[in-house]
Formats: sequence, structure tokens, C-alpha cells
Amino acid sequence: MKVVKRRYNKLIGKSATQQMLDAGIHEQGRRQGTTTATALRVIATAIQNPGLTIEYQDHHPTRGANDHLRRTIRECIVLLDLKYIRVSPRDYTVCFDLWDTGDFIIDRDEGDDKDG
Repeated sequence: MKVVKRRYNKLIGKSATQQMLDAGIHEQGRRQGTTTATALRVIATAIQNPGLTIEYQDHHPTRGANDHLRRTIRECIVLLDLKYIRVSPRDYTVCFDLWDTGDFIIDRDEGDDKDG
């Protein structure tokens, strides 16, 4: 008797071979969550560094792959209902825009004056 081991993707419910055939992909290493993990890492880096522009690049450094990563980042932001994360449509950058830079007027009450 021969035992055949198959790997099934728990998220999709298909074997790795079937996933690749369905997607028209005939190479190993596809549909394993690498792009999603990269997207979540980019989002986490932006949240940890409010106001800084974070550049990113897909593990396949092509324009098409980077565009796909940008879409994945946007999908993650929407699915997680995150706020104030700006994804640039022109370049491959993300920024957690936490701080408002508007002008504020603060009225001081006369009773708050420690000197008087």
C-alpha cells in the first residue's frame, strides 16, 4: 500500500496542486499567504510609526506584484476597519496619518492662572 500525503490550504479548502491548477499557476510557492503577511507587516509598521511614510515592495519586485500588494494592503485596511491609514495611489508608500495639523485656539480661564 502506498501512502500519498497531500497538503490542503485551510483557508481555501483545496490542495496546493488544485489551487495552482485553478489559478493557472504551475509553480511552487504560490497562494501561501506571503503577500498577505507582507501587507499586514507594512500596515503594522505604519501604525507603529505615525506620520512617517513607509515604503514597501513585494517579494517579487515587479510593478505588477507591487500593484497587487497595494490592493492587498487596501483590502486588509477595509476588512480590519482601520482608520487614518493613507495608501498612496502613485507610489508604493503607506502612512498612518494620526495627527491633525490644523490650527487650534485654546481659551484660558482666568481662574487657571497660577500667578494671579
